[in-house]
Amino acid sequence: MGHRKSLIALVIVGLAVVMLLTFVPYSLTLVKSAGQHAVATLRAELPGEQAPHLPSPSGPPPAAPPLDVSVWYVTRGEEPERHGVLIETLDGRLTLASHNADTAFNPASLVKLATSLAALRRFGKDHRFETRVYADGEIDKQQTLQGNLYLVGSDPTFGDVAASLIARTLRGRGIERVRDKILVSPGLSFNYNESAEDSAAHLARVMNLK
Repeated sequence: MGHRKSLIALVIVGLAVVMLLTFVPYSLTLVKSAGQHAVATLRAELPGEQAPHLPSPSGPPPAAPPLDVSVWYVTRGEEPERHGVLIETLDGRLTLASHNADTAFNPASLVKLATSLAALRRFGKDHRFETRVYADGEIDKQQTLQGNLYLVGSDPTFGDVAASLIARTLRGRGIERVRDKILVSPGLSFNYNESAEDSAAHLARVMNLK
C-alpha cells in the first residue's frame, strides 16, 4: 500500500515536470512575439525614425592651420632666419602664425605697436587729444594780434595738418598776423621735435602768421 502511494506521487511529479517544460518555452515565445509586435507598432506610428539626440560638442573650435611663415618669406626672396613673427588672437588662445617667435630682433619701426597698445590701454579707443590756443593782446584794425599766441597741448601727432587748421580758424576770427611770439607749452611736440623752441619755430613757419 505504501509503495503504491509513492509510485502515484512520483507519477504526479513527473507529469507536472513534463507540463512545465512544455509550457515555459511556449510562454517565452509568446512574450518575444508580443515584444516584437509592440516595437513594430511603435515604429509604424512614428512619422519617421528619430535620430538619437547627441549633445553639442563642447570646448573651443578646432584651431585653423597656422600660416607657414618660412615659405611665405622664401617665396618673396627673403631669408626666413632674419625674421621673427608671432600672430595670435587678442586673448592668446589661438596662434595664427609663428616663426622664430622666441628669437630677439631689433623691432625698428614696429615699436609703435607697443606704444599704440600702451596708449589704448591708458586712454581708451575714444580718447581725443586737445590743443588749446590762447592770446594775450588785442586785435587791431589791420587784423594783427598785438601780443603773443600760445598753444598748449600734448598731442603726439601734432604737425603740419593741425597747425594749418588752427591758422585757418584764427584767420576766420580776424587774426592775420601775430606781432609778438608764437609759443608752445613744454608738452607740445611739433612733428616730433624734441624741444619746445624748435616746435615753436616750425609751428610759426607753417602757420605763416608772422
